[in-house]
Amino acid sequence: MFKRTFLIFSLILVFVSLFGVYSWAEDSVDDLENKIQEYTKKIEQLQNKSTTLAGEVEYMDSQINLTSLKIQNSLANISKKQTQIDNLTKEIEDLKIRIGKLSESIGYQRDLLSARSRERYKTRDINPFMVIFGSDTFNTLMQKTEYLQQIELQDKKLLDEMESTKKSYDTQKDIFENKRKQEEELKAQLEVEQKNLSAYKTQLDNQKAEKQHLITVTHNDEAKYASLLADAKAELASYGAFTQSAGGGVVGPNGLGGGKDGWYYSQRDSRWAYNKIGNSSYNIFNVGCLVTSVAMVHKYYGYDVTPAKVASWNDKFFYGSMYIPWPAPSGRKYTPISISSIDSELAKGNPVIVGLYANNSAGTHFVVLIKDTGKDWKMYDPWEGPDLDFSDYYSSGSLFQAVVFK
Repeated sequence: MFKRTFLIFSLILVFVSLFGVYSWAEDSVDDLENKIQEYTKKIEQLQNKSTTLAGEVEYMDSQINLTSLKIQNSLANISKKQTQIDNLTKEIEDLKIRIGKLSESIGYQRDLLSARSRERYKTRDINPFMVIFGSDTFNTLMQKTEYLQQIELQDKKLLDEMESTKKSYDTQKDIFENKRKQEEELKAQLEVEQKNLSAYKTQLDNQKAEKQHLITVTHNDEAKYASLLADAKAELASYGAFTQSAGGGVVGPNGLGGGKDGWYYSQRDSRWAYNKIGNSSYNIFNVGCLVTSVAMVHKYYGYDVTPAKVASWNDKFFYGSMYIPWPAPSGRKYTPISISSIDSELAKGNPVIVGLYANNSAGTHFVVLIKDTGKDWKMYDPWEGPDLDFSDYYSSGSLFQAVVFK
């Protein structure tokens, strides 16, 4: 127990020194929770209102501070729950000893009462006249009578004690079971809190990486930030224009199927349609064609990645627009290719993500080409569905971008 408690407090010191904006030693759990609420409100006020690099950095710093507070709060809760578990464990062990002693006492009292009952039975089985005439003196007779009366009183007292011991035993057993339940509940809560701590740590690392990436791509320059912001808004507006003109709404989980090869995803899928992309206010349903295409290619190469997961990689987006190079499956890299190279890449078994200008509708869109049939391409379209003929929806002349991961 000492080693475990020592390890927990060592972790607290390490995490607070690495991530803490405030000192947990100075803040109670209530203080931390109040500060978490304050930062949550501040972030809600800043979200999507920052139109300058300084405003965006302030927003990111607030997120980092909030996550740091959550880490400290999680550590405090872990320490608190571990202490409660340790105390309960000791109480349970004490209860086991107490219950064992009560059980022994009940057994002793039962044996004693049984022995007395046998003795009393033997005494009462003697003929009264034999008792009288067999007695040497009257005094001896009286002594035996008093002895029998005392036996009766002692037996009654013993029965009362047994009843009291039995009640205490039952009470302690109930307390023991309640303590066991409390211990199991606390252990479950502790496991959840430990998972939260791990998630917060990952989130904090991502937020710091996101901020650093922003500073890098903008060169910490307001004019550069403004230019990138304008480009991102234009790109997302173009995706949104496509979805509005294409028609169709959200579908149920896997409502369009998984495709012949089993790795199709739809941006309209209710499991993630309304998930936000990065830290933006844009969701997958409206502008998630590229996010969904990237997720499909990850799945094709054997990685358990969904559109929701890609959208959660905040450091891969600027205002909801995916940074170039797009995130690639492990061991592969983002590789732009010419339109004329599409067929050769498909022949090698590499799906090709293509950007296109939609036919007879506004906006731009991304789909994944999966096979060259000789006369056409088969595609996984994040909006329309899997295993479709490309030419039924778009023309090869509408393509403006092609990318593989190899």
